[in-house]
Amino acid sequence: MGLSTHLPAVWGSQLTCQQYGALNSPASSMGLSTHLPAVWGSQLTCQRYGALNSPASGMGLSTHLPAVWGSQLTCQQYGALNSPASSMGLSTHLPAVWGSQLTCQWYEALNSPASGMGLSTHLPAVWGSNL
Repeated sequence: MGLSTHLPAVWGSQLTCQQYGALNSPASSMGLSTHLPAVWGSQLTCQRYGALNSPASGMGLSTHLPAVWGSQLTCQQYGALNSPASSMGLSTHLPAVWGSQLTCQWYEALNSPASGMGLSTHLPAVWGSNL
């Protein structure tokens, strides 16, 4: 159910962190915003993400993108990666999903083990388990 399954022509099984960044850059016609417009529209907010990503939803990350952020990613690391200064930030690579409004607090809530919407649950190999 990874990217290689849903977007085989774009995201190969060997996709690395750097390749992912390049493919999903705004300048690339192979970005997520291009290939998954019906799922992750530009209007997707934090709340909508939660709803879409719920286990009951067939449009969740668990369905479409279960392999990006390693299970070891902490809130602190998330903050660093997602800072405007980072070329690996979610705000840079997944603007339609997380948007600039997603805070560390929101991330913690979504990524908590108790949450079926956690990144550790749904997005475990582009960034690697040791991130």
